Amino acid sequence: MRPGLLRPPPPTGPTPDWTVIVDDITTQRLRTCTLCGGPIATFTAEAWSNGVVVAAVLLCPACQRRDPQRMAVFAKMELRYDPGRTPDQEVP
Repeated sequence: MRPGLLRPPPPTGPTPDWTVIVDDITTQRLRTCTLCGGPIATFTAEAWSNGVVVAAVLLCPACQRRDPQRMAVFAKMELRYDPGRTPDQEVP
């Protein structure tokens, strides 16, 4: 091997797919609460990922209080992006 032709090591895992979150932000579809679906004026923006998909999560103040550990958010997003899984199944 000639000097200067060293390649970087391959990535250790898959790179998250930010397509959904970037699409949501660029098309301005982030106008409703992820849990209740109500319109939002003030919110908390977070990201959820299952290792393949990364999605924006917006929570209105009421849903932030109702779901402080984000368990309802995780269950809803798992069903949305992995329809074969039920909320009571353990995520690998």
